[in-house]
Amino acid sequence: MKKAYFIVPIVGCIIFTFFYLQTLSQLEAREKAKKEAAAAAREEKRMNEIFEREKAYEEAVKLQARRKKEKEAKEAKEKAEKEQLLALRDERDKAFRERDRQYKAATRLSDEVKIEEEAISKLKAEIATQKGDIDFLKTYVKKAQENQKSFEQVLTKIDAAEKAAAEAARAAADAAKKNS
Repeated sequence: MKKAYFIVPIVGCIIFTFFYLQTLSQLEAREKAKKEAAAAAREEKRMNEIFEREKAYEEAVKLQARRKKEKEAKEAKEKAEKEQLLALRDERDKAFRERDRQYKAATRLSDEVKIEEEAISKLKAEIATQKGDIDFLKTYVKKAQENQKSFEQVLTKIDAAEKAAAEAARAAADAAKKNS
């Protein structure tokens, strides 16, 4: 039995060592697998990060290009709006100048109309005066013609009377010569 006290612990140690080594190798294999899995995970994570960076870089480039295009479009739109605004202002100023020119022309024409109306009223007054003068002259001419006719009649009567008186004087002189 004394041998049993010695052999049983040695056999137990050998069995323990056998299981320990087996467990140890499995443990090392697990740790190695864990390390390999962790390394693979890290590698995968690094690859994912690289892929994400590349993807983010491409998106940033696309976004930058899109912003550049939007900025150019916005600048073009603003430039077009400014040109349109300038064109509208020019049209407005042109319309105001045209309105002012039309207003001045209308004012000038209305002043000319007033002047011409005054001239027309003066001419009408002068025409009325001239008509009065013409009517006066017509009546004066008629009276003068009547006076002329009456003076001609008087002159013919005077001439006839003078002729008759001269005839009578001749006849009296002839009668006096005959009587003498």
